[in-house]
Amino acid sequence: MNEQDGTQEAGVSSLDCYIQNVSMVKTTPSKKRYFNCTLQAKDDPVKAVCYSPDKHSELQTVAKTRSPIKLQNFKKTDSSKDIVITKFTKITPLSKADVGFSFEENMTVKSADAVVNISSITKLAPEQLISNNVE
Repeated sequence: MNEQDGTQEAGVSSLDCYIQNVSMVKTTPSKKRYFNCTLQAKDDPVKAVCYSPDKHSELQTVAKTRSPIKLQNFKKTDSSKDIVITKFTKITPLSKADVGFSFEENMTVKSADAVVNISSITKLAPEQLISNNVE
């Protein structure tokens, strides 16, 4: 586990998926650039954050063409199954015959609206965006 950024190496060596919902590149208050997307894996959709803006156009292209890819050398956050894509993550195009599932329209991540307790905030990825509701 990387104590500095709250991530650990992925337990799986690779992930075959489709990319959806690629956001615009955003900048954190500490000037880190990133973007978000949804990975449509075989079982469930997974949220992903990419801290390598150079990969934005590549991921946007595979999202528009609905082409499957293989992700390798990514990280997973400790607190969830969210994926962190870094400059070291390898993106390999796949043929649709290489994956055992097809593209699904408007895939959303069910955990996007999950409630996180204040005490759990320290387990989130650094600079991960959250919304809060105060009662």
